[in-house]
Parts: sequence; C-alpha cells; structure tokens
Amino acid sequence: MFGLGSSLLRDLSKYSDEEYERLVWQAKVRRGDAIWVIPSGVGLLAGGLWVGAAVLMHMGMMRAVPTWAAPSLANFGVINAIVALCVAVAAGMAVRWWMIVRSIRRIVNKAGCPYCEFSLVGLRVQNGWVRCPECGQRVYLHEHRLTEDDLIPEGGWYRPIEGAGPRGAYLDPGRA
Repeated sequence: MFGLGSSLLRDLSKYSDEEYERLVWQAKVRRGDAIWVIPSGVGLLAGGLWVGAAVLMHMGMMRAVPTWAAPSLANFGVINAIVALCVAVAAGMAVRWWMIVRSIRRIVNKAGCPYCEFSLVGLRVQNGWVRCPECGQRVYLHEHRLTEDDLIPEGGWYRPIEGAGPRGAYLDPGRA
C-alpha cells in the first residue's frame, strides 16, 4: 500500500508463510494497543477534517448559489458523512499498515542503528559499542538490548584474504 512496505515485502520473500505470519503477529503484539489507538485517532482526525471542509464548502455554496439551486443540507450531509467515514477508514488502515511494516522492519533488522535504522550486522564491537557507518553515531549495545552475537552475520564472520591487511578484502565463508 502506497509503496511503504514494498522493499520489506521483497526482503520477507525468503521466509515461509508460517514465519511471515509469525512476524506479522509479533509486530502487532509489539505495538500493543497503539496498533488500534493511533490509527483510530488519525482516522477520526481525517474524517473530522473532511466534515469541516464539507461544512465550509456548503456554506460557500449557500452564499454563491441561489437558495433554490443549492443542494439540500440533508442530501449534502449524508453524502459527506459517507465520504468522511471512507476517508477515516482509509487513513486509519494506512497508518496501521505503516506501523506494522515499521515494527516488522525492526524485528527483522534487530541489530539496526536506533538513529537511522542502518544494519549494524558484521561490525566489530569495541568496548561494548559500535559506530554506525551510515550516520556515525556511537551505539552502545547494552542500552539497546543488543549482544555481540546479534551482530554476527548469518554465515559467520568473514576471514581476511592472506596479505589483505586489517581492512582488506574478505572471503565469503561459503566460498572459503
């Protein structure tokens, strides 16, 4: 919906249907009551804004159009109430989807930078912290409930090619 989760959906294609459902469930549980309260509030706000705009529009029409040609307040109100309900539901669903996608991203990318969400996987820990290569912030693992094991890549640590130096080329563990 609106491209908010398209990159996430590509990333989740490696998971089975059961694992995907588990991730969605975890995201919903992680957000708790906010998964309904915040979208409901946004929906009510969007619907209220629509009603306010409709009232202003009706008042403008009453001034500009002769009274015999202006739509009746009842017809105008019913139509705009239905549209306001649709706007409220659509806004609430969009915010709810965005919140679930954001939670799934954080679950999947557990070892992400808390400042920019860049993956910290593969970085070496120095005295209990790592520096994010994207934003440059110092991330203390204990403050963000991370361990050194959370930063180990799926295939394990890469070993350097002989003679490459401390920051040189690395071999893929699958090819080594």
